[in-house]
Amino acid sequence: MGDWVVMRARRVLLVPLFWLFVSAFIFNPVVAEPSPTSIVSSFLLAQLSSGQAVNLIQAKTGGKVLSVIETSRRGATGYLIKVLMPEGRIRKYFVDGQTGAIAG
Repeated sequence: MGDWVVMRARRVLLVPLFWLFVSAFIFNPVVAEPSPTSIVSSFLLAQLSSGQAVNLIQAKTGGKVLSVIETSRRGATGYLIKVLMPEGRIRKYFVDGQTGAIAG
């Protein structure tokens, strides 16, 4: 009689746990999406193109890009971009080719 009680208790406890576990995968499928940190790290490893650098500057300033020169500054390779600002002034910006950081 003791074995029957143990087997019944196992069945009462384990069967619902099994179905709970199975339903977690059926109703909540795991979708492999890139994490924000992996997106940022892959972005940082890639070299910015001159077009991407121009887009960054235009989004920041709203000005018209006059020229783009690939150059090096303090050991960082990037782009020196000359911009005609909306108020008529001309400004120069340096966009780091690895990080996209803007100085100027």
